[in-house]
Amino acid sequence: MPGTAKYRTSGNVRDPSAPKLPRSAYLLFSHSSRNAILASSPGLDFGGLSKETSRIWKAMSDNERGGWKRKEEEDKKRYENEIAKYKPPEGYNKNGEKLKAWASGVKRTRDPLAPKKPLTSFILYQHANRAEFKEANPTYTFGELASYTSKMFKELGSEEKKLWEDKATKDKARYEREMKEYKPKKGKYDEQGMSISEK
Repeated sequence: MPGTAKYRTSGNVRDPSAPKLPRSAYLLFSHSSRNAILASSPGLDFGGLSKETSRIWKAMSDNERGGWKRKEEEDKKRYENEIAKYKPPEGYNKNGEKLKAWASGVKRTRDPLAPKKPLTSFILYQHANRAEFKEANPTYTFGELASYTSKMFKELGSEEKKLWEDKATKDKARYEREMKEYKPKKGKYDEQGMSISEK
């Protein structure tokens, strides 16, 4: 018999009608200068673009950075005003993050010796950029940071996105290869490495 339903945020799922999250001064600059940097250095990949953007930002004078700081404050106020008026639909919290219900009860566990599941292109991108995005947006909650990362991923060019898709394809091949060799402990884990519920 299932227990009482509880709720938690579902990570990167956000109400599309919720106010857009505010951006830090650095990310406002990064988004604004992206095309200009790529135009001057067309051979840059995503990693190279990030490094060049960071280099230019660090080389700016305090006065130049101040202009972007003011834009950051303006965007923060815009967000605060909009989120104060925001009325989330059913299934979302006050910040526009989707809630996911689950019933309390026995939770199946995964064999720690089973091959690690393959990661999607988005998750690989998220892991690679989490530290940088968190540093640029220290006040973001987990859900807000995930939503921002999702937005940045969707804005990647086709060549940049293909780099992450290729990484995901390689990881999937690694997982399939390892699963063929995986032998779960009989009676404790199934062929997918999940614990077998006792009856």
